[in-house]
Amino acid sequence: MRLLLHHVRGPISFEDLKNVIVRDEDGDILEIKPCSTYTEAYQVLGLLEDDSHLYQAMEEAAMSQSSAQLRNLFAILFAVCGLSKPITLWESQKEDMTKDFLHQARLNNPTDNIEYSDVFLNNTLIILEDRILSITGHKLVLFGLPEPVHDQPELTSKDVLRETSMMFKHFEPT
Repeated sequence: MRLLLHHVRGPISFEDLKNVIVRDEDGDILEIKPCSTYTEAYQVLGLLEDDSHLYQAMEEAAMSQSSAQLRNLFAILFAVCGLSKPITLWESQKEDMTKDFLHQARLNNPTDNIEYSDVFLNNTLIILEDRILSITGHKLVLFGLPEPVHDQPELTSKDVLRETSMMFKHFEPT
């Protein structure tokens, strides 16, 4: 907050600190950009790094680590590193963090063509929320991530897995 006070001229309220004046090289005002958060205002002013190095760390880990290890890394990055847009990291890595559930479902149902489904993503969200709750004491929804459904029945039936799968093999009539 103190850093914003040094860079935003003449604020009358705390909300004024979120209105960033973008200037050109000569100091002329190009636009006044309203930001929704203080973090966004820091980023517009160039006072705070973006999360690209954290995204890169997850992408590199996805090449060689298991889904469980990726979920642990995500929880640590999420809880400790102060991601500015955690939903972006979730969207880019959710399938890699869910591969073990998909693999297990395919092993249990070798004749079906099972693909990613919301069930697998929900299981991943439940595990992430448990880890993040233990570190921060806060639920995922507080940070803008999807809220997992906890009362979901166990999906072990072949029929249920096939029906809930996003894409499954269609058989053509003969």
